[in-house]
Amino acid sequence: MSTVIAGPFTGSQTGFSFQVPAGAVTGKISVTTVDGTATSTDTLIVNQLPKPVSFAPPAAAVGTEIVITGTSLLGATQVIFTGPAGATPTVVTATSLRVVVPDALSGPITVQTPNGFGTSTASFKVLPKIISFTPASGAAGAEVIVTGTSLRLVSDPVVKVGAVTATVTSSTRTELRFTIHFPGGFDTTFSGTMYLPACCEFPPATGAA
Repeated sequence: MSTVIAGPFTGSQTGFSFQVPAGAVTGKISVTTVDGTATSTDTLIVNQLPKPVSFAPPAAAVGTEIVITGTSLLGATQVIFTGPAGATPTVVTATSLRVVVPDALSGPITVQTPNGFGTSTASFKVLPKIISFTPASGAAGAEVIVTGTSLRLVSDPVVKVGAVTATVTSSTRTELRFTIHFPGGFDTTFSGTMYLPACCEFPPATGAA
């Protein structure tokens, strides 16, 4: 076990006080003077801040359960995603917890325990998700309305139906509208690919995806 030197401290020959140093972990206390070293019988319990380290999977859509691993996670009461957007963790242990991704933005994740807050160095990526689109069929020039989550980042997403790029007329995080240009329209099989720039692809969807 590593040793962390405490200080400053004040006291006398029969007692003293000190501040718990940064980096200290639960363990026995030792005191060293010019005459030697004494070690406590009892163990000093050091409450650690939570430290989320990694996510599995590292990217997921809203509504997906993920596992966060790290240290000192026991007792976690809230997980705060970038946004901010909070969620309640389940199956909490000292080294892992499970949580469902809320309607959040991509970025670091913070875990709250009774000892305080800890924020990950790594960023979690919130993937876009198509919930539905309407109409289910239409001719060239028709407007299609797509609803979902995380459909827009800082600019309009790129929408493709098959190999044809559609024109996005408006977009928010939960809704986007685009116009189809290919001849013959499309039927109830929406056999295209929709994705956000440099981020995420949507697989082909059938009907109301």
